[in-house]
Amino acid sequence: MIITMTEKRLIYTGKASRQVGIFAMLRKALRCILLLSAVLILPSLVQGAPLVSVTDTPSNFVVSTAGTTHTISFVTVSSDTVARVTMGFKPGFTLSGVTLGTVTGLSTGTISVTGDTVIYSITNPNTVSATTACTIPLGNITNASICTTTYAVIVSTRTSADTIIDGPTQSNTFALLGNSFKITTTPQVLQAGETSSAIKVIACDVYGNTDVLFNDTVLLSGSSSSRQFSSNGSSWISASDTAILLTIGTGQFYYKDTSTGLVYVSVSRSGYTSYVQSVKIVGFLGSAIPPDTSVTVVISSAATTVTIPSGTFGSTICIAITDTPSSSAITNANNSTTTDQSLKLVSELGGTVREIAAFAVVCGVVDYSQPLDPQTGKSITITIPYSDVPAASGSLEDGLRICRLDESTEGWIILSDPQTINKSAKTVSKTISSFSVYRLISLGAAQNLSNVIVYPNPYEFARARDGTLKFINLPTQATIKIYNIAGELVRTIPKDDAVNRATWDGKNEFGEKVATGIYVYVISSPQDTQKRIGKIAVIASE
Repeated sequence: MIITMTEKRLIYTGKASRQVGIFAMLRKALRCILLLSAVLILPSLVQGAPLVSVTDTPSNFVVSTAGTTHTISFVTVSSDTVARVTMGFKPGFTLSGVTLGTVTGLSTGTISVTGDTVIYSITNPNTVSATTACTIPLGNITNASICTTTYAVIVSTRTSADTIIDGPTQSNTFALLGNSFKITTTPQVLQAGETSSAIKVIACDVYGNTDVLFNDTVLLSGSSSSRQFSSNGSSWISASDTAILLTIGTGQFYYKDTSTGLVYVSVSRSGYTSYVQSVKIVGFLGSAIPPDTSVTVVISSAATTVTIPSGTFGSTICIAITDTPSSSAITNANNSTTTDQSLKLVSELGGTVREIAAFAVVCGVVDYSQPLDPQTGKSITITIPYSDVPAASGSLEDGLRICRLDESTEGWIILSDPQTINKSAKTVSKTISSFSVYRLISLGAAQNLSNVIVYPNPYEFARARDGTLKFINLPTQATIKIYNIAGELVRTIPKDDAVNRATWDGKNEFGEKVATGIYVYVISSPQDTQKRIGKIAVIASE
């Protein structure tokens, strides 16, 4: 089909006409949308005359306080039919359970919450004259939790069509007070009788923000009967609680104590959440040792020596030593040890208990929250004297060993050999790679096999202390052989030392854990003509 130029012109003209019509329809639709937006949105954006004397008066100015009543007051400027009042809070206030008090200046109504805004809707709107004083008490609000900002409420009056009459107008600003105290200085380690570094205190909210409006006293108290507080480091209050003044929410005090151990100091005031911090009091606190120390350092208290090779620690540290410390764990461990007949001189060596630790030094403060052990692959040597034990002689002296306190089981664990006994200096030394509480106990060898004890039985790998089976009350020389129920030799354990015990780790001669079953031990010694034979049940579960 052939289309002439005239026909083409007509077709093109028709298309253009249709396009013009479409654009005209789009313009009309856009105008409708804009008009509708103006009707729906603009009333809420229009600025009315500012309300007068807008105030928010909280019943409680402390952060995070539940059940607070915020009384919103204002005076109208325009005379109009008020249908609702909107009151916008800053984020942070909990408004979900808000309740309505007795409203004045406005007709009765109800409240609802949308986001951070409380809306008072009047049941039967009527004309409110200009200069009408209105109050709307809003109860059961939980205050915001931050005290380092100021707060205000934005109030506006509106018609039933949500058109603004007066406002939105900001109320007076107010600040919330903190509800807590905090000690911002790191927990310290102190030598008994020495003065702490300044311990800084702030009044704050739960986030630790300082309440700069707090200018009042707080009470200092402590757990130790020999505690001493000072506000300036020179005048001291002994064995009594005392008050210090915080200015603009901050203050400081000093502490010292003559008792050793872990003590607690607290900062409190009625209506506030108190704060408690630990202070570690030790018998001896060495000088700071930098990590780049190139020589071996020897730290000595009156009765204990710690030898620290260069490069042992990766940061500046102080060694803390307390001779004859006391705790319930130490008491219970000593009591249980006294009943073990294989352990000798338990009571006589009771004065050899030592607590030894290392702590990081941060900004000149020995930080109790940062205990440190030697770096991986490094160790130190501790030396404990026994000069106050004249009964130690012969095999009892040869059997002296340093033991470590197991806090979880409240028992003493004998540290593995080698340990060095210096009989002339009357000391025992042991290389260690971690810190704890230590003491001396004698494992003096028995004269024969008559009192040998084997425990635990059954022997369960996962539950036995140190994971081993113990043979105690052995003479100096002995040989222990372990057989399976078929009579095959599983392991031979030779013993030739001054201590009275040996252990089996549950492995055969090839270093493999044995299977669950019944095993037989045979103990022989050149110091006894009789052998000791018995059965043990092994539970190999890990």
